[in-house]
Amino acid sequence: MVETKANAPREMGRDDRRIITDKLDEIYDEKIGRYISPWTDAAVSRDLGVPRAWVAEVREQFFGPEGSNPDFDAFLEQAAPIIAEMKNMANSARVQLEGVKAIEGRIADLERLGRKIEKVLGR
Repeated sequence: MVETKANAPREMGRDDRRIITDKLDEIYDEKIGRYISPWTDAAVSRDLGVPRAWVAEVREQFFGPEGSNPDFDAFLEQAAPIIAEMKNMANSARVQLEGVKAIEGRIADLERLGRKIEKVLGR
């Protein structure tokens, strides 16, 4: 049996660290302790083609916390009441469906009784 070893992930080198730092210098606002919109660790990672963990490491070491993204914060603020309303509506629909299922048998019984009475009365 031949054992194969997976290639170890590439380690962040000096040039990688420099490229990430240069990018963060452009898009990280140290005064407010967060990225300038629309940047995030993930966006920097995609933009530079480096692992997100590298971006997080350099940011934490030289800049500060990832902080929040103002665009995403605004989205969450607008989405929260809509999501809550949709959850309430879904719960209400589920309760109504359970009520319909509970009454289905009674409706069938009434229909049978109605047909029986109809036959007896000759209608």
